[in-house]
Amino acid sequence: MDLHSLLCCGRFTERNTRGKKNSTGWRVFSLKELRSATNNFNYDNKIGEGGFGSVYWGQLWDGSQIAVKRLKVWSNKAELEFAVEVEDLKRMVLVALACTQSMPEKRPTMTEVVDLLKGIPVI
Repeated sequence: MDLHSLLCCGRFTERNTRGKKNSTGWRVFSLKELRSATNNFNYDNKIGEGGFGSVYWGQLWDGSQIAVKRLKVWSNKAELEFAVEVEDLKRMVLVALACTQSMPEKRPTMTEVVDLLKGIPVI
């Protein structure tokens, strides 16, 4: 298996010293780092499987938890699907954060939540 058959990302912060930052601002991990985090892709760490591959839970050296997608086959379609999944997850997290505002009047309405999850900007 080569490095291109594994995808893992996490938001880069300055305090992180491992993992390399790429042009998108995401950290790129070495195969050694991913194997260490997932206990060599141990079956017990497998949290899901889809058409393109399996997803494993892992824990980095600093205690951060990650999900690693191990692709069955590398293709442009798989890379595009991964990018779409990352954007979808990012949108969901941002909506969840908006819903947890301490002041209720700053929280989105349910209609706004639905629109935000669909990718429709709320004015």
